[in-house]
Amino acid sequence: DELIVRALLDDPTELSDERIHSIRDIALGEESLLNRIISREGKATVINVALTLPLDKPDANTEVVAFASERVEKLRERFDDQELALADVRRNYATLAAVNKEDKAQLKLLNERHLRDVAQVGESRLQLEKIELRAAAPEVAAAPMTSPMA
Repeated sequence: DELIVRALLDDPTELSDERIHSIRDIALGEESLLNRIISREGKATVINVALTLPLDKPDANTEVVAFASERVEKLRERFDDQELALADVRRNYATLAAVNKEDKAQLKLLNERHLRDVAQVGESRLQLEKIELRAAAPEVAAAPMTSPMA
């Protein structure tokens, strides 16, 4: 047995109808691709892109998703008779990152509000203690003095 690995498509700008049919026949003849990345009828396929994003650039994922979304929109304009969808774990990560950013902002506001409320409660307690001390002051002043030595 011999395993031959080569690209099905070298230059997409030079595709004849004959070459397109040849590529389609080869792809549909590969059982391991059917119903995984190519529909059995040959009417749908998947383009899978694997990326390694830089660790020192936290917005890299969001940028990649934005770029891919723009490209898909341009392809939709060009091939308006085709259905194109962008679905990827990275897209989900970008959505989660945006929601996470919003959640952090909300939590920060809630925390600031909580700290303000705690400070106000503390201030109210101090005011109440002062009032109680003032109320108790006449009673203390009126109490008879006793000598601890007596």
